[in-house]
Amino acid sequence: MKNSTTISLLKLIKPSEWKDFEKFVSSPYFNKGRNYDGLVEILGKFRFDFESDQLSKKNIYHLLFPGKQFKESVMNTMLSGLNQLCEEFILYQDFKKKPERNVRLLRQYNERGHRQKAEKVFSNLEDQIRSSAPELQDFFDRLTTLASIEDHYTIIDKRKKRYDTLMESIVNLFYFFILQSCIFRKELLTGNTYMEKDFMETTSGKLLKEIDFEKLIAIIEKEEPGSSPLLRIYYMIAKAAQNIHDNKIYEELKDLITKNIKKFSVKTGKNLLLNLQLLCTSKFNAGMNEYFDELYIISKCLIDGHFYDEDESWFRPSHFRNIVRTGLSKGEVDYVERFVSEYSSRLEPELRKPLVNHCKAEISFAKKNYDDALHFLNKADIENLIFRLDAKRLTAMIYYETNSHENLNSLLDAFSHFLKNVKSKNLDIIKRNRNFVKHLKKLVKLSSAGTEPAEISFFHEQLFKDNTSAKKWLLEKTMQLEDMNYGKGQKAI
Repeated sequence: MKNSTTISLLKLIKPSEWKDFEKFVSSPYFNKGRNYDGLVEILGKFRFDFESDQLSKKNIYHLLFPGKQFKESVMNTMLSGLNQLCEEFILYQDFKKKPERNVRLLRQYNERGHRQKAEKVFSNLEDQIRSSAPELQDFFDRLTTLASIEDHYTIIDKRKKRYDTLMESIVNLFYFFILQSCIFRKELLTGNTYMEKDFMETTSGKLLKEIDFEKLIAIIEKEEPGSSPLLRIYYMIAKAAQNIHDNKIYEELKDLITKNIKKFSVKTGKNLLLNLQLLCTSKFNAGMNEYFDELYIISKCLIDGHFYDEDESWFRPSHFRNIVRTGLSKGEVDYVERFVSEYSSRLEPELRKPLVNHCKAEISFAKKNYDDALHFLNKADIENLIFRLDAKRLTAMIYYETNSHENLNSLLDAFSHFLKNVKSKNLDIIKRNRNFVKHLKKLVKLSSAGTEPAEISFFHEQLFKDNTSAKKWLLEKTMQLEDMNYGKGQKAI
């Protein structure tokens, strides 16, 4: 039962929503006259551990109907009804969001002929759109709000007001278009690991290439400066993503975000910092190792600044990975362990268990508990390409550390074959991992007896120059070989 549809839906209900869910289920208006209170009360006891072996249909049935013979058909009927209630509750939670509620109310009061109520709701909506729209979601919400206001003016036959609103709608449509185009463009440019063709050669890319976003934003900055900062920032984010080797653009963007971040909500501030983090990752993958420290500073700023605490959305796996990997690379194992413990509940339910196991494998490796690392890694079944690459590299590193050279050589051959079949436009990721395989194979050969010190020194110099994954670890292993050949504490470079 713990892998059933019911449990997968219950996992979506946040602990803070559980009391509201119980009230929702108790309402005869929603539950169609069936009583689900007992079932929800029992299942609620498992809401912090839906993986429990006690969570079975038989156990739940006997708790609901003590002394009665188990009937699977009865349980299936009840669970099916509860599934529907879960979906309705999730929809109801979304419905309660204020902007959409007022828009719906205005439409209904107009359709039902209650002019006084319609005017009151309309006044609130009008005040809402008269203020600047500095937030990411505001531009989207305004399109719906303006459409509702335009309908209201049509019904009460205020044509001048209606035309003014239509003109304002066009302006807001441009705001939304610019913002979303920049966001989508950035996502496609930085997500090229999962793309098989060049985005700029697609129809979308060709169309965007023809639009002078700089000129459009300059007009908005002159006409409505209050609505322009976020547009300028996201334009710069997309520009930085397209010109990943141009550090000047990144520094200009960073300065722009720093100057304006206090104007935005915590959620928008978090998104802007995450974009800086993403750009740092891309720069690091492109071989600009100096941006690793920048990546780590931003990661810690997001956690220690409590930017995640008020956000109801799930923690993105890529962000979770960045924090774990950068923290471990800096040697802050205790910090990373606390982070995984405190924030793992914020991961999407279906991905939570494999991601936590993946992180535990990384932590165990950092502690030199190689058997534990391999154990957790075998339980971290993640389809995402980046995590699969991480897992293959980590397994290879474990085999090297445990002198399992036969297993290591076999794995590296399979890894090379895997990389040849990866269809991705992110050539940096593929190159870094190919270099890792090449350098680790060489390191195994150099670790055999009889290697000349000069050969190890030459390899160290080449490794230092190359753009490769797990570079810090490879350099450490090479330096250990140098210590063995030159005497402890003496280096060849």
